[in-house]
Amino acid sequence: MGATPRGGLCRRPHDGCVDLVPASHPAGDIVRRRRDPLAHDGRCGGRQRIRGLRGADQGLQGRDRRQDRHRERRGERPLRRQRHGFVRRVHAGGSSAIHDDGHPQPTAGEPYAALRRAACGSGLAECRADHHRSVAHPTVTHEIVVLVVAFVAGLLLYPPLLSGLARRHIGQRVAAYGPATHRVKEGTATFGGALFCALVLVAWLALDRSREGFIAIFALLGGAALGALDDAVNIQSRSKLGFGGWNKIAVEVLVGLLVGVGLVVAGFTHQYFPGLGAPDLGWGVVPLTVIALVAASNAVNLTDGADGLAASCTALVFFGISVIAVGVHDLHVVIIAAALTGSVAAFLVYNWFPARLFMGDTGALALGSVMVALSAELHLLWALPLLGIVFVIETASVIINVGSIRRYGRRVFRASPLHHHFEELGLREDRLVGVFAAVAALGTGFTVLYAHLAGPPT
Repeated sequence: MGATPRGGLCRRPHDGCVDLVPASHPAGDIVRRRRDPLAHDGRCGGRQRIRGLRGADQGLQGRDRRQDRHRERRGERPLRRQRHGFVRRVHAGGSSAIHDDGHPQPTAGEPYAALRRAACGSGLAECRADHHRSVAHPTVTHEIVVLVVAFVAGLLLYPPLLSGLARRHIGQRVAAYGPATHRVKEGTATFGGALFCALVLVAWLALDRSREGFIAIFALLGGAALGALDDAVNIQSRSKLGFGGWNKIAVEVLVGLLVGVGLVVAGFTHQYFPGLGAPDLGWGVVPLTVIALVAASNAVNLTDGADGLAASCTALVFFGISVIAVGVHDLHVVIIAAALTGSVAAFLVYNWFPARLFMGDTGALALGSVMVALSAELHLLWALPLLGIVFVIETASVIINVGSIRRYGRRVFRASPLHHHFEELGLREDRLVGVFAAVAALGTGFTVLYAHLAGPPT
């Protein structure tokens, strides 16, 4: 045929499957084209591969349109793009390049290429078929279906769980230093977080099973295992001392290290920061992940002190994450975040004031851990304080109160975290949770809006 195979759709050329580049052509004239996709005779992985390429290319077209709108708002000219088959070339300032296998090489003309390369593993050329295995582009429909199925499954499974916990007398121990109104909660069933963790695991196994998704699932189960151990110690010792604060932090650091290493291995080393772009942090992602995971896990745990408070705020956070993930076509993040939203919303039905079931540390530590993992995989670790604005406020109130007592011998708040302060002032838990949930919705909404309007980072 006078041509040399490049790119590897087929191990050997044959009729009906063409993936050839004339050896004499320069990189700028490379054409990748499939003669007849339906004539494929099954001797190679070409059809699956070409679908993966088409999906990646269509996703980049959407990114191109958003990038052009963003540049126009800033008064800049849109980038001039030329398409060849499944190859998308970007020309800006006369610079362009092509990978050895015919895929675009990120250049100055692709300001968001770093994020695409990180999202696709080792590069656009390695954008794997399993990353788009179930659907090339997750849509709002997929998000809603996963969310609704998880919600309905939770509604059906929580009553049997409640009955089983009641028969075994597995209940919450109330801290002696808490508000007086919490005394009636002694003995309320706990371990509710175990079920929504199980539902998310089932959703991931059924719909995804990708390497990227495993990182988030590991964070979820690692936090759940630590929390379950702490809950078990609380119940057996009939106290709130649990596993011990420093012991918990040590295990959280270990989980954070493993999650951070997984992010580096999977290629999630580019993290976006407003005004700084998306620098490649390399192994610097590991300590950043450890700090974020320890902080988020304990912040969610601190917030879980009023009926429905932590559950309502985390459900809003994961819904926001799933919406952002739909926009950037991250299937595994959509599945996990939507399943978390639905299953936690179902749990909220039984956790709303007056609560019949608590998530315990099993749920709180798991939710904080997976929140960090999913944000890192969206390259949005910077957005965690805004997404989890309620958790930041609650943690800050504890730090301020403890610091004031140690330094000046007096309290700033009547009690901490902050929701206990409002309880001491006489505010009912359901109204209190409504106010905090509204604040959480504002933080989540602003983050989603910023992610949509800002477009690809420049």
